Parts: sequence; structure tokens; C-alpha cells
Amino acid sequence: MVEELRSKLKTAFRNLRKQNQLVALANYSCCQSCAGYAIGQRIEQNPSKYRGYVFWTKQDDEVLEDLNFVYLAFGSKRITANSNTPQEESNVIIGREIKHELEKTGLKVEWNETANERIKVVS
Repeated sequence: MVEELRSKLKTAFRNLRKQNQLVALANYSCCQSCAGYAIGQRIEQNPSKYRGYVFWTKQDDEVLEDLNFVYLAFGSKRITANSNTPQEESNVIIGREIKHELEKTGLKVEWNETANERIKVVS
């Protein structure tokens, strides 16, 4: 059950990388803080390539292994001064794209459609 969930997540992440210009990383880094910093660096090095990110960490993967669900962190790259879209709204747009792709891959998603809550994927 866990391996099937991981496989579907990785398929969705591949699609998000290709079609949505997201940094999408599975079982990445030790924790959210370290992963967020590293992903931020990646986006800053290639700002025209990426619109945002989605990931789960090694800590999250332990929960996946034990409880058969995982929380995904997500967001958009930092908004520049000339953007007409507020940061929180931009984050929600990215979250909706992620949710849509996860569901298209056959995954069950629980999310309140705000930037304040991570996306929960359940097997």
C-alpha cells in the first residue's frame, strides 16, 4: 500500500515538474526547514525555470511508512514587486495545481485550499 502511494506520488511529481514548472522532490532532505532553504536556493539560481515547489521530507516519509499518509509542503516562488498577484494567492494557485495533478494520478487529497495548511495525501 505504501509503495503504491509512493509510486503514484512520484508519477504526479514528474508531471508537475514537466508541465507546471515546479521543483517537485520526494523524500527530500531531513526536515522542512532544510528542504525549504535548499529549494529556495535552486529557484533563485534558475528563476525563469520554476514557478513554485512541492516536496515531502524524510521526516514526512517516516509518517508515510507508519500511518499511510503524507503531508506535502508547497508554495510559489517569491513574488516580485511588479507582480499583480499577492503571495498567498499565488501559493494557493500552486496548491490547486498540485491537488489537481495528485487527483488525476488517482490519489486521495485532503486540503482546505489555503496556503496555511499542507496538502495531505492518503492511501
